[in-house]
Amino acid sequence: MKLLFYVFLYLYPASLLLGQEASSLYQLSVPVRDSSRSINMVVFQGKKVLVAVCDAYNPDSQLLVQLEDLQRKYQERLAVIVIPINDLAPSSKAVDTMRWQGLSGNYQVSRFSAGKKSSGSAQHPLLRWVTNKNENRHFDHDIKGGGYLFVISETGRLFAVLKPSMAVNGSVMGNILAMQVPDH
Repeated sequence: MKLLFYVFLYLYPASLLLGQEASSLYQLSVPVRDSSRSINMVVFQGKKVLVAVCDAYNPDSQLLVQLEDLQRKYQERLAVIVIPINDLAPSSKAVDTMRWQGLSGNYQVSRFSAGKKSSGSAQHPLLRWVTNKNENRHFDHDIKGGGYLFVISETGRLFAVLKPSMAVNGSVMGNILAMQVPDH
C-alpha cells in the first residue's frame, strides 16, 4: 500500500508536466453578447469550432460576412464563435457598440473582452484556452490584432491558427474543414 502511494506521488506531478491535467475546452462557457446567458462549449462537441478574433473598435465587416457564409455552408459540422476584443486600441478609445448592431449572423458573438495574454484574468476564457499551450496542449500564441482564426477539432483539439491574411472562404478553409484530426 505504501509503495502504491509513492508511485502515485511520483506519477501525479509528471502528469501535470505532460499536460494531462490541462483544462478541457468542454468545461468552458462563452458569455454571449447582449445577453446575460453563456453557452457551454460542450454543445459544440462533435463539430469543428472556428474561433474568430475581431477588433471590437473596428470590426472587419468583410471577415464577418465570410464567417456568416462559412457558418451557413457548413452548419452541420462547424460552429463559428466571434470574440470582439477590446485591448488592441489605446484605452482612451471607446468601443462603438452601434457598429456591432446587425452584424451578428448565424454564428455566436461573445461579449467584448480582452484578448491579449498580458491582460491576465481579463482575457476571455476561450481565448486563454486557445492561446496558452498549458490549456490547449498544442500551441502557445498571443493575439496581436483582429482577424486571427483558431480551429478546434470535433474532439476539442486545437489544430490550426490562421493569421489575419489567410482567406476564410478559400480552399485553405475547405481543406481544414475536411481534415480528420487525430486525437492524441
